[in-house]
Amino acid sequence: EGTFHRVSDNVLEQLSDDFNDLVDDHPDGASFDVSFGDGVLTLNLGPHGTYVVNKQTPNQQIWLSSPTRYVRVPDELLPTPRRSPDGSSAS
Repeated sequence: EGTFHRVSDNVLEQLSDDFNDLVDDHPDGASFDVSFGDGVLTLNLGPHGTYVVNKQTPNQQIWLSSPTRYVRVPDELLPTPRRSPDGSSAS
């Protein structure tokens, strides 16, 4: 579980930095907001809706909630330091 927290926090922090850069460079960026804290990244895109990315510790996944659907980020897209032969995460 410690590995999951470390990796997921790094992923969410990097996403926060990247989204902040995108918002700063976007012509409508003044009407957008990016916030990150307590393992939750919120991206408010004004008329385009609010997206929330957060970690789900019990199942060690990162989830995306969008204005139109709720989607789990596939495990294959997350950095995994080690995997056991059955494909599950090894801590």
